[in-house]
Amino acid sequence: CPWGCVGEEGAREHVKLFLDKVRALKGKLVAHTFSNGGMWLQQAILAEADLCRRFCGFIFDSTPGLLTFATLSGVMATIPGVKKGMVCVAPFLAFCLYKVAKIIAEKTSGRPLVQLGLICALCFMLLRNPFNDRYQRSVRDAPNRGPELYLYSKEDRLVSWKNVEDVAELRAKAGIVTNKYCFVGSPHIAHLKT
Repeated sequence: CPWGCVGEEGAREHVKLFLDKVRALKGKLVAHTFSNGGMWLQQAILAEADLCRRFCGFIFDSTPGLLTFATLSGVMATIPGVKKGMVCVAPFLAFCLYKVAKIIAEKTSGRPLVQLGLICALCFMLLRNPFNDRYQRSVRDAPNRGPELYLYSKEDRLVSWKNVEDVAELRAKAGIVTNKYCFVGSPHIAHLKT
């Protein structure tokens, strides 16, 4: 489902319809999620206590990944006609940072230490995306207790293999049986094709 084109309400309706279909299935279930979109859908399913108990295993394919500058660049590079995502994203981000720094300078004129502090805080926020912290915690503390298999590749341009391994390690420390398989040479969510 193209979640972005249906808006938040449309996405909620899609999740509700999907949950109804999952409830109609009988017996134990295994979830196989693809990329972060699939991971978000799985979290919506696991928030439903009656469904959470029915899952006996989980496969994470090219997920979970954090939202970073490199990830955004990788997404941009997948758009037809865009060869280098970084080339498209970098000028936009630089322009935004320039505008914010200019506003900070205007509001704090004559106070260079305040300017420096605010600009450093802004840079820190850009490097440490609060969305990533919340997402990482929700994945780490997910209610699923069944064994987990992580499928990923070091060649994936959208989800860093390091993010996947970090989450698998966190889950293992939480007492979850985890297995990892790193494919060689396969792109994002195309491991079985290569």
